[in-house]
Amino acid sequence: MSRKSSRSIRFYILLAAGVVFIVIGVILLYSYSKPAEVPLHGSLKAGMTDILTPNMNIGGTADIIITGSIFNITITDPGKHIIKSQVRRTSDFNYNFTAKKEGEYKIEIDNIGSSDLYVEGYAQNKLNGIAFSGPMMLIITGLIITGLAIRFEKR
Repeated sequence: MSRKSSRSIRFYILLAAGVVFIVIGVILLYSYSKPAEVPLHGSLKAGMTDILTPNMNIGGTADIIITGSIFNITITDPGKHIIKSQVRRTSDFNYNFTAKKEGEYKIEIDNIGSSDLYVEGYAQNKLNGIAFSGPMMLIITGLIITGLAIRFEKR
């Protein structure tokens, strides 16, 4: 194999690898820019308290469904203002809300009954800044590899 064809193969392999890194990074960056819908499901034993803290964007939604025992529920916004506070004596509860402020909301469920509670639903959780570092690293790596490919080709 000649030296020129060896360089040409190296160029195309590095170029393809660089493009793949960049494309994967851009796809991940796009998908990470949307809020993630985090499912809520589980049970809460009698006498126990559960605190959920979704970090939501403005316009993000949450749907909380609780069945079972008697319970207290308190939902507060990032400014510690109460959105909903209620003692439920019935076995079914469903509450939807839309975030009016950006930040960490607090959903506190206190099972004051004698049997288990069952929690279902979802909350849209925004991703923190560190989540963008992975896709950015892929894009930067792709640019470096593509640059190396061009450098090897020019030699």
